[in-house]
Amino acid sequence: MRIFTVAALLFFFVGCASFGSAEKKTDNYISNRALQRWNTLIAKDFKKAYGYQSPGYRKAKSLDFYSRQFGSWVKWTGVKVKTVNRISDKIAEVDIKLEFEFFQKWSESLEKRTSNFSEKWIYAEGDWWIVSN
Repeated sequence: MRIFTVAALLFFFVGCASFGSAEKKTDNYISNRALQRWNTLIAKDFKKAYGYQSPGYRKAKSLDFYSRQFGSWVKWTGVKVKTVNRISDKIAEVDIKLEFEFFQKWSESLEKRTSNFSEKWIYAEGDWWIVSN
């Protein structure tokens, strides 16, 4: 009976582990991860946002370097992931719609705009990461 219980627990945990791995390969997971990253940027939590950078980027560039890339001239106000386009099992392009505000000196007014762009995400070391230059 004890062997049966141990075997059942082992199958349960192996099944849960493989389910988590399979779930990470869905478009929905990639979309949520991109959205979470942008929400950390909107909150100006650059340390947490840095954690979404690819392992190669984090080996090559410091958190300080990463944080200095963001100025104060623009304020991000909202984000939406429009689509996830699979290039392969390990590469995806995520289409983003970003809402932002900035102060226009010449008119002395606050401008509200949106920008649409794509981000490249890769699957490596068991998770999805944004690829930045």
